[in-house]
Amino acid sequence: MTIKLISAQETDVNRFVLLESASDAHQYILPYSADRHAIEMGRENTHYLSIYDSDEMIGFMILAVEEGESVEFRRIVIDKKDSGVGQKAIIAMEQYCREKLNKCRIWLDVFESNQRAMHIYKKCGFKTFSSGMYHQQRIWLMEKYLP
Repeated sequence: MTIKLISAQETDVNRFVLLESASDAHQYILPYSADRHAIEMGRENTHYLSIYDSDEMIGFMILAVEEGESVEFRRIVIDKKDSGVGQKAIIAMEQYCREKLNKCRIWLDVFESNQRAMHIYKKCGFKTFSSGMYHQQRIWLMEKYLP
């Protein structure tokens, strides 16, 4: 398994919509329409990265670059579950943030009900720093400082 992150293209948007509509993904994210993805993709501070395993696109992630040292890890959607791909993609994303974006802090929010994601984030070294409510669900805010 060779995981690569590649800057996404507008032609990838329909695939993103399909990935988000998968039965298990929509429980943990608020899916975007194709138009919303296109708008977000056009924002200067937003980076869409397609996740590839060899030559197959298996998912995507969205990063939002903030002022200062931080990047918001806004979304990750992968169609291969329980294969270690998510963790490898997060490690590749950390390298991207450090080397390409010159940022040293990544933060995210995750629904409390998404125990699989919380486990992976903790395994990758993310720490909880706050919590709140969003769409009547508890969310946890997590962060990681990169070396």
